[in-house]
Amino acid sequence: MLQFEELRLELNDNKQKLSELREALGLDALKEEIAKLEEQTAAEEFWGDIENSQKVLQRISQLKNKVAAYTSLETAFDDTMTLIELADEEEDLSMFDECREGVTKFEDPQHALKRRIRREERTADFPRGRGRNRGAGLDADARPYVSALGREAQLQGQHARLS
Repeated sequence: MLQFEELRLELNDNKQKLSELREALGLDALKEEIAKLEEQTAAEEFWGDIENSQKVLQRISQLKNKVAAYTSLETAFDDTMTLIELADEEEDLSMFDECREGVTKFEDPQHALKRRIRREERTADFPRGRGRNRGAGLDADARPYVSALGREAQLQGQHARLS
């Protein structure tokens, strides 16, 4: 049916974006880093340095969250495509709204994941404080200004330092 074919085409347009997102995330490299970090946690001496072990465990958690976010996005894509194909095969127009909603849901998490990646890239260059991010005590209104200064300084080849 034409309605389902249009949804299928709209969803397929996002397939390339999904692939680009996988590349931007460096998903394979993330999985490799997770494996290496988890290997470190198996060593006896790892748990002797509490500060380092906490950092490594936090990093593992961050990486796993990124991988899980992408995996759920990929699953949503596949599930939506399957639903569209089944509805089209059965010529069941009563499923059109559900299929349309699936396409819309797929687009929203993709955009949110891209925003999250950009946000992490912007803040990755700031030095970390002891136990918390430097600048974490800034008022919410000041954070975007400090981030903009950091990006500007980086563009000029300098490193922004927060005190």
